Amino acid sequence: SRAYDVLQRMKKSDVTRIDESLGREVCQRENLQVLLAGSIEEIGSQVQITVRAVEPVHGTLLFAEKEQFDRKDQVFGKVDELARRVRMDLGESWSRIEKTSRPLDKVTTSSLEALQLYSQAKEFMDQGKLEQALPLLQGALQLDPDFAMAHMQLSSYYASIVGKNSRTIEELQKAYDLRQRVTDREQRRIEASYYEAQERYEDSAQALSVCVSLFPVDVDARLNLDDSHAA
Repeated sequence: SRAYDVLQRMKKSDVTRIDESLGREVCQRENLQVLLAGSIEEIGSQVQITVRAVEPVHGTLLFAEKEQFDRKDQVFGKVDELARRVRMDLGESWSRIEKTSRPLDKVTTSSLEALQLYSQAKEFMDQGKLEQALPLLQGALQLDPDFAMAHMQLSSYYASIVGKNSRTIEELQKAYDLRQRVTDREQRRIEASYYEAQERYEDSAQALSVCVSLFPVDVDARLNLDDSHAA
């Protein structure tokens, strides 16, 4: 499921319950703008159902709705009414939600802050702003030294500046050594870059082919595969 995939990238695949704090981080990683948090509690002889809508980045409460009932035969009617009001509130609130963060890359790291730095660095590199990317990647790796994709991106940075050199190989080797701790998509991307650096071009193309087959929407892998075929 989508939630499991996100928890896997967060290195929290053993989590059995997503509380509000963890739910906010999941929303930020998936660029979801609203978290709905629900609770059920007994108040005297009544049962109260509460739904809270929270803006994930800052934890701002957007709205809250609740319903109370004391008979089991009221459950479905009360839940339907609560859902109707929540949908109305969402429609009214959506236009007022400020998008405070860019979409984050779907890569494996236990640190949300490291992921934010990595995503911004990758955006700078895609724009050709290499010098602005370097401190962001270095910051990401200070927060999470085992951030495999950040090592690979840093290798790409060094390669872009001075071509294949000791730093390029060193960072790529670190990414390759960490490839068993990431998702299948990341592993194939890392292997493709590693094999290419070793001039094992057929192995690199094979890794990219597997990645594109498993993840057809991976634009970077598809472009890299096209480049390898054109070479």
